[in-house]
Amino acid sequence: MSTQEEEQPDFPTANFEENPSNEATTRTQSSLCDVCADVSSGFYCGAFVCEACKKFFVRCLQMKEKFRAVCTKDGKCVINKTTRTQCSKCRYEKCISLNMYGPGGRKVSEDINCIPCKVCGAPSSGFHFGVTTCEGCKGFYRRCVKKYDTAKFHCTNDNNCDVTWKTRNVCKFCRYQKCQDVGMMPESWFQSTILYL
Repeated sequence: MSTQEEEQPDFPTANFEENPSNEATTRTQSSLCDVCADVSSGFYCGAFVCEACKKFFVRCLQMKEKFRAVCTKDGKCVINKTTRTQCSKCRYEKCISLNMYGPGGRKVSEDINCIPCKVCGAPSSGFHFGVTTCEGCKGFYRRCVKKYDTAKFHCTNDNNCDVTWKTRNVCKFCRYQKCQDVGMMPESWFQSTILYL
């Protein structure tokens, strides 16, 4: 896998309706991973999880029959931030006990994917940086915060570009402005804020 994040393929928007009873929208201020109690990075695969547990679970699903972890403590391991890498079997079992499912799995149409990205309107993948967004806009904003000098962004259209799933890669300036306008904020600030609410 390359070190640079690639954006997910674009998807056409459909008739999206926000569902206020949806767990993903009602539990947006969750601050801890359901698997290991580390800081949650969003709603993925049916649970609020950190990036490490999300990637672990997806890797396990990709391995399918090849995943043959064994527990040396008869399945009684305590999974937390410091012990999560010590027993893959118990960690995977905890993911399963939370009814997690693979990306694009059984509940996607019922869960977060039915809510459009607040930045570009594509199907969202979770609650990222304080806002419901798609993987593409999540990655774009993370790169802006961590690696880009956003002061060098400029718009050739009088700062008035329409940011949609089709045009979101045309103007970095307007896309970044839209991220800020919808309320995205750097992860460290957002996490410290919700931890003390």
